[in-house]
Amino acid sequence: PLTISIFIKRDSLMKLAVTADRIITGTDENTVVRDWTIIIEDNRIDRITTDSNLSDGSIDESFELDGHSLLPGIIDSHTHITYPGGDPNKQADLVRNTPSERTVRALEYSRDTVNAGITTIRDYGSPTDIALTVRDAIEDGEFTGPRISAAGEGITITGGHGDWVPWHVKRFLNVDG
Repeated sequence: PLTISIFIKRDSLMKLAVTADRIITGTDENTVVRDWTIIIEDNRIDRITTDSNLSDGSIDESFELDGHSLLPGIIDSHTHITYPGGDPNKQADLVRNTPSERTVRALEYSRDTVNAGITTIRDYGSPTDIALTVRDAIEDGEFTGPRISAAGEGITITGGHGDWVPWHVKRFLNVDG
């Protein structure tokens, strides 16, 4: 059977009911429940219930996803939202592009990340604190993306993989390399 990922973001004051053929709550066959309903309130899962009598007026909107499965959001605990990913030739973009250009790309990567079903990421090392800015913009509802736990610039040893001289320092100090 086809399993899809769904990202529902509505007004935070809404109460939603989502029913699907299967709800996957863990990693083995015993953690798949059938014909249950997920109640979402304030953009958070409130409960999962077998109660089919949800017509008390407290539900603002209902979705019935026959033939589909629901899976809780996936957490990526080691990622860098500014990193182009996938293409090693794009690593140079991290030092070639301006912080503004990298921020725009990070917003695009954030949207792509949550659309892929990853609802939370941990980014502990982002150039010029871009992950902090992107996190705040997503939390403020300005852009679509996952929840981000961020820590700004990474700490590295001299000559380590994070010891890069940024483009603007090279330009103003006329430093190579």
